[in-house]
Amino acid sequence: MSSYEYRWEVVQELGEGGQGKAFRAYARRDYDKWLLLQKLEGTIKALNNPTRTTEEKTDHFILFEEIVKNITKMEKSETYYALKVLHEPKDARDPEKATERIRNEIRAMMEITHPNLLPIIEVDPDYKWFVAPYYWKGTLAMNAHRFVGKPAVALRALRPLVEAVVLLHNEGIVHRDIKPQNIFLNSEDNLILGDFGLVFFSDTNKTRLSGTFENVGSRDWMPPWAVGMRIENVKPSFDVFSLGKVLWSMIAGRAMLPFWYFDREDYNLAIMFRGVPYIRLINLILRKCVVEHETDCWNHAAFFLEAIDKALFIIETGGDIVGPGVTRLCKVCSVGTYQIHADSDPTEVRNLGFTPSGNRGYRVFICDYCGHVQLFLTVGETPYRAWRDG
Repeated sequence: MSSYEYRWEVVQELGEGGQGKAFRAYARRDYDKWLLLQKLEGTIKALNNPTRTTEEKTDHFILFEEIVKNITKMEKSETYYALKVLHEPKDARDPEKATERIRNEIRAMMEITHPNLLPIIEVDPDYKWFVAPYYWKGTLAMNAHRFVGKPAVALRALRPLVEAVVLLHNEGIVHRDIKPQNIFLNSEDNLILGDFGLVFFSDTNKTRLSGTFENVGSRDWMPPWAVGMRIENVKPSFDVFSLGKVLWSMIAGRAMLPFWYFDREDYNLAIMFRGVPYIRLINLILRKCVVEHETDCWNHAAFFLEAIDKALFIIETGGDIVGPGVTRLCKVCSVGTYQIHADSDPTEVRNLGFTPSGNRGYRVFICDYCGHVQLFLTVGETPYRAWRDG
């Protein structure tokens, strides 16, 4: 009998990866659950016993229904747990690396505690297995419908998880495998980041596990600059890129965004959800993380968190985005969009009935549906910050 089998009863295999297998399990020391399963087995035997009378079978069926209800209640109250068992050396692709990775996974999960990081309940002293909460609602990938076309809902849900990644980055830890399949929903629908099996400790006292030309994350979620390369120094920007893709996936309701193509017509959220309030705020965030080159990506999750807070502030205060190339929905009719008709050119401005004085100029927008007009003041050749930063 394996060491974990003295403590944990396996109910179902949940999946298998390069490190090992994951199971749904319950603690053997919890005799209420054990007795419940024993009773269930007894009622099934009684129902299948041909010598039982109809009245007796009816009583056992009622008992069977009650037991099933209790089992369902147990599952939905997270009384089950997730047991992760490392492959035996003969089954692992690289036993030494697999062992070291699971140790790093456990160390990372024990060193940093946050409500949105998967906690460890019990761990084998030899790092052969560990136990974590079992989330019966499944992963974010299984619950994609919750956030489709809802930028504010997605931002509020993702924010605490990004805050947890900030803690990781502050401690020199890069997760390296952030994707919807590794994000769970707890009973209160909070997002929980799990599966630290690919963590990389950036400080010099901890071992880098990536081999030469080894991909260090999930191909569809890792940044392009990390594909097919030897990763000498994995940086937090790796996670930031993945977080951006997760945000896109939540709102798009699609399994995966190819490469960094968030602003292409087929994948542009502003086109997919034309007219949805504040959808363009998401593109402004993606512009700083889902990028081709690492130099264009935020280098720490703290910047991602700051961008989320800024976007949520705009949403909650009823603000708007202005800047070059930003399409804005009309504030009056909510049907048309503002089109620029004059950009500080004195002749164009006068043709619209305005007469700038001194060094003042006006940037004039008109709704293409209802004709509502918006004016923005410009000072000389130097525009206000919103128009400089875009």
